[in-house]
Amino acid sequence: MVSSVNLNNISVDKTGRVTVSGAGSNIDWNGALDQIMTARRLPVDRIETQVKTNTDKITAIKDLRTLVGSLKDSLSTLRGAVSLGNVDNSFTSKQTFASTSRTDGATPSAASNLIGVSATNSAAVGSHTLDVLRVAKAHKVGSAAFTSLTSDLGTALGLAANSVSGSFTINGTTVSVSSTDTILDLRDRINNANTGTTATGVSASVVSVSSTEHYLVLTKDATGTPMTLGGEVGSVLSKMGVSADGGTTFSHELQKAETARFKADGLLDPDRFESDLVLSSSTPMSTFATAATYPGSFDINGSGTATINFTASTTLSGLAALINLQTGTTAVSASVVADGSGSRLVLTRAGGAAFTLTDTSGLLGDLGVDNEQVIERSSNTISDLWAGVALSLYGAEENTNIKINVDPNYADVSAKVQAFVTAYNDVKKALNKHQYLDPTTGQKTDATGVLFGTRAVTDVASQLSAIIGGGIGGVSSAFSTLAQIGVKLVDNNAVTDPMLKNTLQVDSTALGDALLKNPDDVRRLFNFDFSTSDSRFTLLNFTGTTAYSSSGYTLNVGNVGAAQKSSVAVTSAAAALNDGVNSVGATTSGSFQLNGTAINYNVATDTLTTLAATIKAAGITGVSASVVSNKLQITSTTNPISISGDTGDLVAALGLTTDEY
Repeated sequence: MVSSVNLNNISVDKTGRVTVSGAGSNIDWNGALDQIMTARRLPVDRIETQVKTNTDKITAIKDLRTLVGSLKDSLSTLRGAVSLGNVDNSFTSKQTFASTSRTDGATPSAASNLIGVSATNSAAVGSHTLDVLRVAKAHKVGSAAFTSLTSDLGTALGLAANSVSGSFTINGTTVSVSSTDTILDLRDRINNANTGTTATGVSASVVSVSSTEHYLVLTKDATGTPMTLGGEVGSVLSKMGVSADGGTTFSHELQKAETARFKADGLLDPDRFESDLVLSSSTPMSTFATAATYPGSFDINGSGTATINFTASTTLSGLAALINLQTGTTAVSASVVADGSGSRLVLTRAGGAAFTLTDTSGLLGDLGVDNEQVIERSSNTISDLWAGVALSLYGAEENTNIKINVDPNYADVSAKVQAFVTAYNDVKKALNKHQYLDPTTGQKTDATGVLFGTRAVTDVASQLSAIIGGGIGGVSSAFSTLAQIGVKLVDNNAVTDPMLKNTLQVDSTALGDALLKNPDDVRRLFNFDFSTSDSRFTLLNFTGTTAYSSSGYTLNVGNVGAAQKSSVAVTSAAAALNDGVNSVGATTSGSFQLNGTAINYNVATDTLTTLAATIKAAGITGVSASVVSNKLQITSTTNPISISGDTGDLVAALGLTTDEY
């Protein structure tokens, strides 16, 4: 027997294995110690295994929760989730189509060359027409020619060296000019002034025609309104050839500011006629109205009828003068309005009354005179013409009619249904993994997920089955399940991957056909319906626990912020107030104060109905009265109801109670 062990003969390696050498017996110390250590580690190994298993389960549950969350999100835009402007409801998604046509036989430009159009979910389904007469333009002003990009402004303009300095204003903001500035320096100064809270709204650029010819160009950032320049007469603006009178007029106005002008949906303005744009108001009309008959005439039919005679030499201004000579007869006056690069003839009738024009000469038609309402905007981006529809005007083509259709975007719905199916299948494949059993042995395998047999898996699987297998109440029997719109289970006999069992597939043809022919039925399969008799009320939210009711849910709401007093119910609202059997049984006539106004009554002759009429006739602000279900109801929408000072006993007999809502 060994009585001691030399500790120098014991070593421990990096794995923790203990080795004994040099012992003086035949005992297998290494084997014995290995068995002892193995036995000691058994509880630790079990704990480590359990920790790893639990960690794997936690990870798997998190992954499953993420997949279920994605499935929920995929349904949010299909189920009619409440959102501002219905932006989260795919069934209200819209798409737009635009086409062009003309009635004069000419070939119209493609709609995409004239406009861009989009619609939000809040847009109404329908068709619109648009005739773009003019797109909005930005104001552009140029300078005189500079001979050099690098010389100081004076030298570059052919003036004395360093002779241009000082300051001027752009839309009220001062821009300083140094005597050593070049045209490029000035450009940068102007652009720097177009920053920050006091930005001028005007940008500068330099256009180089040649190496010795350069121009400074100022452009208003916004369309439709002109820029304003200011400075002393004869100073910087004058020397640069921008304005000789301190900004009142422009020496080189390259483009006037013009608004966008268009006609929409055939709207008419019966008290206003105007012509198309003509280049000059002082040029004989025969030079631009070539199809008219000269001399000729037309009639104005206003408060009276007058004939306007004209000749080939009559100008637009002269025609306006001829019309105004007859204003006393017709009440119609004419003016020539300068607009952009031309002029328009405008006819209006005093008081906004309608009038008509009768023309056999063809002049008015040649001038484009009509009473279609012309709409103007300062920008080419328009979002306030039709609710939910945004327009971008690219080009104008008078007499080209643009038809804009706003239709349901069922392609978006189809894509969202497909997204739902994809999210559903991701959850189902995860469940299939955690529920997998060998088809031969019926036992778990290495392919089985760690959540096998857990409640989390069985609960989710049960809910998925309810989604697919259960029908929806309160909808058409032909559209109460997903299968009826083309969302069906796969054929398990044709599936080779066991993880794809009982997943879904979409029959795109069947879904498209259902959306095209029965869109409301498809919507009701996913959506929660809500309707109201008052547009001031809206549905704020609903949850998955909102159950179907065959009779629906009805909420009756009185006047918002109102107060109401109701009397006791009587047998007959037509019985006299002193009738104790059929009415309230009051005994003494008199009066009471209702919100400070006296209401007189005679219990022998008045009834609940006549009392309500008396209260209404009193004209008390915000107060009305009626008889509902044989009860007198007094309602106030502005102030609390105050009843006091009854000189008889009617108020007590009425037994008024107060309802606040």
